[in-house]
Amino acid sequence: MQNTKIYEVGIDEAKRISKADAKMTQPGSLKHFLWGSEKSEQSMVIRFGRVFEKMIQEQVKSSPRFSLGTNGVQKINGQKKKKDIDLLFVDEVTKTVYYRELKANIDLDTEKLPATTDKIKLIEAHLRETYPSYSINSGILCMSVYSETMLDVRLVKKVETYNKAGIPVDFASDIFDTLDVDISVDEYEAFGREAGGILRS
Repeated sequence: MQNTKIYEVGIDEAKRISKADAKMTQPGSLKHFLWGSEKSEQSMVIRFGRVFEKMIQEQVKSSPRFSLGTNGVQKINGQKKKKDIDLLFVDEVTKTVYYRELKANIDLDTEKLPATTDKIKLIEAHLRETYPSYSINSGILCMSVYSETMLDVRLVKKVETYNKAGIPVDFASDIFDTLDVDISVDEYEAFGREAGGILRS
């Protein structure tokens, strides 16, 4: 795994976040009451959640088979408000456009289900117009879990709720398979612990 852009970018970004001005816990929070002023782990977790997009984008750019689409905030056909596309890349061999909404936390809020499904379907329709000769493969990607088989029953049911709404949920191992990157569960979990250790340092 260490020779992948996924690893390289993830570790570099963890070091950058660790060295950046950290948000500190403040009076008024239970954490501050119990342990005083210290680095806010929640703030670091939120920052690192955004790193998953960059990790996959850089891995895509390193492969001659794939090309990166237009990621980020952009105009969508027929919409006044711009939309944020987390991850968009193209497989030039199979003529497939991959679009994923990234969710760092697998405990997906089912109350947000309608908004998430509407957004994905809206962007999927936009991509069908933009890439008329390509097939569109869209869904949610959760990079904090290697495989759906690792989830407990409660979380599997949440994934099934999205699936029933026509939105597939992929996990780290799924995107590794798509990108033809060989990363085992042990390697990926060790990477997560290494990045976490750097963030806490």
